[in-house]
Amino acid sequence: MSIPFSLSLTVATWDRESDGLFDYHSHSVALRSFSVQGPAKVLRKGESCTVISLSTKGPPDYESLLVLAENQGRCFIQPEQEAWQVAGKGSTRWPGAVIRLDDSIRFGRTIYKVVSLSTEASPSNLDPTLISEPIDLDADCPGKKSACRICLSDEETSDNLLLSPCHCDGSVKHIHFRCLQEWMKSKCEVKTKGCITRCILHRLQCELCKTVLPDRLCVQGRYIDMHAFTHSEQPHVTLEEVVREEEGSDARTLYILSFEEGRPMRVGRGRECDIRIRDFAVSRVNSLLKLEKGQFILVDKGSKFGSLKGLNHPISLIHLPIMFQVDRTIITIEAPKSSCLRSLCCCGGSERPHSSESEEELVREKKRHRLDTRVAPFEVTESDSYANMPNCVRD
Repeated sequence: MSIPFSLSLTVATWDRESDGLFDYHSHSVALRSFSVQGPAKVLRKGESCTVISLSTKGPPDYESLLVLAENQGRCFIQPEQEAWQVAGKGSTRWPGAVIRLDDSIRFGRTIYKVVSLSTEASPSNLDPTLISEPIDLDADCPGKKSACRICLSDEETSDNLLLSPCHCDGSVKHIHFRCLQEWMKSKCEVKTKGCITRCILHRLQCELCKTVLPDRLCVQGRYIDMHAFTHSEQPHVTLEEVVREEEGSDARTLYILSFEEGRPMRVGRGRECDIRIRDFAVSRVNSLLKLEKGQFILVDKGSKFGSLKGLNHPISLIHLPIMFQVDRTIITIEAPKSSCLRSLCCCGGSERPHSSESEEELVREKKRHRLDTRVAPFEVTESDSYANMPNCVRD
């Protein structure tokens, strides 16, 4: 269903620069609200944000955060900088974020990339999804091959071919796929605890010619994964930790998460978590990853710096409301209904949007969060305020 291109925006900017983080518990946040009618651009300078039409020249020294564009009656978000979708707490109004292949997810300052996933149990044979580019061995000259340099056998089968993955020649040119895979496995660190397998894959090279060995090979049009031992036959997600350039590590750290329906994986800094992240910007129980109705869902647990999914391409605004983070700025986009026009509730100086529930449900919601009954008007016209950015906007 096409969404009318009439939107309400709330832009919140934290007053601190800290590794692109936004503190959802902070009391030092500049809030501005806008009513958008047509294509527009969100700009920022310091803590000051504004929204202008695409046909309008922006103020000097303002940087563009994202663009709201229209195509065939639909509204699209085009990020102008590194942007992230904010995962909610799994409620109807603020649901979690759906995780797909090649997505990036962020907890605090730590980023992971989804390099493999499967929502169904399946045998792990060949997997063409790992990162590095394969080496095509189809050009290898036909004819009699030398014996395997490890087992010294010259026999080969369709699932255990004699390969030439490096520049070595002569009697040490060939090696069985299984022999090479076992050698690579012996050089990796693999630790399994419960449903989590942690693999540290070092960048390996031939001990003779020093050629860097690939993660996968392409033989006769088939991808052969050299790290097939890292795959799970259960529904799983494989996350690779993204290493910062300043850290300069050549090792890859993979987490293989094997899922059971109804059992989520906990992510955080605490000992009780399935994936423990040693990062001060990660809460003790930061997030949940769960398999639900054939999809992997990222859900936030009220963390200080949020649970984020990378936005690396334009997306259509099919479901509203939705929230994005660009550096230290949060942009909330809602349809211009009573849910986004009526009020923000005050609680110790904090402001919090409400959904369009009945008054009885609203009262129960206030009691559950112990909110003050005072109501401050939500101005649709452009306005400024400094207040606590509520953690519960992700509820």
